[in-house]
Amino acid sequence: MRWFPIPFIAVTLIAGCTEFNITDFEVVDTFVQDPTEEVDILVVIDNSGSMQGYQLLLGARFTEFISAFVDADVDYHIGVTTTTTEPVGPNESCRQEDVDQIPMPGQLAQNRYITTQSEDAEDIFAELVNVGTCGSGDEKGLEAARMALSPDMVAGPNYGFIRPDAALSLIFVSDEQDGSADPVHDYINDLYEVKGQRERGVVNASALVITDIDDCIVQPGGSSEGTRYVKVANEMGGITGNLCNVNFVEMVTQLSLNASRVKDTFYLSDWPDSATMRVFVEEDELLCQDEAWTYQQLEVDGELTPAIVFDRAEMPRSNARLAVRYDRGAGDLESFCPPVVEP
Repeated sequence: MRWFPIPFIAVTLIAGCTEFNITDFEVVDTFVQDPTEEVDILVVIDNSGSMQGYQLLLGARFTEFISAFVDADVDYHIGVTTTTTEPVGPNESCRQEDVDQIPMPGQLAQNRYITTQSEDAEDIFAELVNVGTCGSGDEKGLEAARMALSPDMVAGPNYGFIRPDAALSLIFVSDEQDGSADPVHDYINDLYEVKGQRERGVVNASALVITDIDDCIVQPGGSSEGTRYVKVANEMGGITGNLCNVNFVEMVTQLSLNASRVKDTFYLSDWPDSATMRVFVEEDELLCQDEAWTYQQLEVDGELTPAIVFDRAEMPRSNARLAVRYDRGAGDLESFCPPVVEP
C-alpha cells in the first residue's frame, strides 16, 4: 500500500507549526527531505562489442549523474565493474593489450573508485565507464554485481568501496539481455544480503537498458531488451531508463535522484483546488509564478495521483521541512498557478 501524508486540521497546524504562517486552509501536507547521508554506487557496464557509444554518452554526463548528490550534500562512492565474469582472449577485433585492460571478474575498473573528495572526478568517471568493448559477448551483469559485492571482494580487491553505514545503489547499463545463470530472485536476495535482509530499505537498483527495441532510431545489431534487469529495478525500488532514448541527460539525472534518495516529487494526500496551493520550505514560501515548483498529476500504481514537483534549482536541501497548503477540490490542472494581480 502506498503511504500518503496525513492531512492536518487547521487548529492543529496553527498550534504546532505557526512558523509557516498558514491560516484558513483545509489541508496541509507536511514532508521532510530526508536523503541518505552516505551512498555507495556500483555501476555495472556492458563491455561487449556494441557498447562504445553508450559508454561515451554516460561518461560525458558526470555532472548530471552527481547533481542530486551535490544538491543534498550526500557523501558518495562511485565504482564501476563490467558484465564480463570469465576471462576472454584476443580476437580479430581485440588485441591482447586491449583484453589486458578488462578488469578481473568482480573487480572495480582500474582498481579504484570516486569519492566526494576526488579531484578531477569528471575525468576519472569518463575513464572508468569507458571500459572498452573487448569483453564477453555473454553479458552477465547480475552475476558481476554479486561477485563485486561478495564478502571476499569487499574485504579484498574492492576494499574500502562499500561502507558499513552507507546506502547501496546499483545501476546496470547494457544493450543486451542479462545472461547470468541463476533466477532473477536469487540475485535480488543476494544483493539485499550485502546489507542484511533487515536493511533492505537501504539497497536499490536501477536499469539503463533497452526496454523497447522499436524505440531505437538505429536498430542496434545483436542487441536485445533487458527484461531481467528491468525486473530487478522494479522489485528493488529503482528506475528503468531506455538506453535508446535520445534524452540521455534526463535519464541520468533521474538515476542521480534515485541513487541519492533525494526527492523532487512529493505526493499529496488529497485532490487540491489547484488555484489555492501554496508551498513552504522551512519559513520561506516558494511561488509557482517563479516556476520553483509545478502541480502535476502522476501515475502511481496505475492511478493518477496529485503531486508537486520542484524545479531542480529549487529542490529542498537535506533535512528541510516542507508544507503544502491547499483547499480540497477537483485537482484540475488548468486553474493551477493563477497570475499575480497587481494592487
